[in-house]
Amino acid sequence: MKKATVLFAGMIVFFVFPLSCKKNDVNPDEVRLVALESTDSTGTYRTVFDLDDLGRIIKVHESAAPQAAIMNVVYQNNQIIITQPQTNSDAITTIDSVVLIMNADNRVQKRIATSFLETKSPLNLPQRSYIYDTTIYEYDGAGLLNKETYRQRDSTWFNPGRVQIFLSIRNGMSTYVNSNGNVMSTNSNLEINSSTDQNGTLYTSKHTIVSNASFEYTKGYANKTDFRNAAVLDELNLLQIHFNRNYKNLPDKIKRSSEEKDERGTIVSNTATNSDIVVTYNSYGFITSANNGSPKFIYNR
Repeated sequence: MKKATVLFAGMIVFFVFPLSCKKNDVNPDEVRLVALESTDSTGTYRTVFDLDDLGRIIKVHESAAPQAAIMNVVYQNNQIIITQPQTNSDAITTIDSVVLIMNADNRVQKRIATSFLETKSPLNLPQRSYIYDTTIYEYDGAGLLNKETYRQRDSTWFNPGRVQIFLSIRNGMSTYVNSNGNVMSTNSNLEINSSTDQNGTLYTSKHTIVSNASFEYTKGYANKTDFRNAAVLDELNLLQIHFNRNYKNLPDKIKRSSEEKDERGTIVSNTATNSDIVVTYNSYGFITSANNGSPKFIYNR
C-alpha cells in the first residue's frame, strides 16, 4: 500500500507541473486589455473596452453605463477615427474627434484632432471655440519614436456684452533620444503666438516653452502589454511613454523640467519634477499598472 501511495503522489506532481508551466505560456498577441479599474473613497469603477472580432477597441464606456460611450472608434483603411459622443442641449454643444493616420508599419504617422464648443444664451454667455491640432510622427530604424512636429490653432468668439475674438497658434517640435531599445530623453520646443481683438483693439503676445525629460531604467521593468490597440490606448495616456512594442523597458524614474519665457525673453514660469514609477505585473508577466497602482489594467486572461 505504501508503494501505491508514493506512485499516486508522483502522478499528481507529473500532471500538475505541466499545467503550471502552461499557465505562463501565453501568446502576447492574443492578450487584450479589456478594462481599467480605479478605486477611490467612494468605491471601485471600471472603464471597459468593447472589442470587435479582430480584437480592436471599438467603444470605451463605464461598466455602470454600457450604453453611454466615452468614445467610439471606427477603422477605415489606414485611418482610425475616434469620436466622443456629441453633446447637444439648450445650454451647450460640443463635438470632438481624433483621426489617426497609420503608416505601412501600422504606427501613427499623423494625428488630426478637432474640437468645437458652443455655449448658448440665456443660460450662458454666447461663446464658440474651435481647435485644430495636427501632429506628425517620425520613427527611427528600430521603430522607436524619434520626432514629433505639431501645430495647433485655437480660436474663440466670445460675447460678454462686447465681442472678443481670441486666436492662439502653437508650433512645436519634440525630439527623442533612444538607446538600447529605450527612450532616454526628450527635448521639446513650443512657440505660442496669441492675439485678442476686443472691440477693434488688437493685443498680441508671444511665448516660448522649452521642456526636457530624462528617463531611468534601473528596475528593468519589462514592456509587456496589449500592443494590438496601441494607437487608441495612447490617447488615454496610460503609460509614462508611448505604447510601442519595440521599447525594451518602462522607466522607473522620470525627471522633467520646463521653462516659459515671454517675447522679451523674461522667464514667466519654470518647473522641475522628479517621479519614481512603480510598475506591477500579473502572473503572465503583463503590466497591471504603470502609474504607481492606478488605474489597474484588466486583461482577457
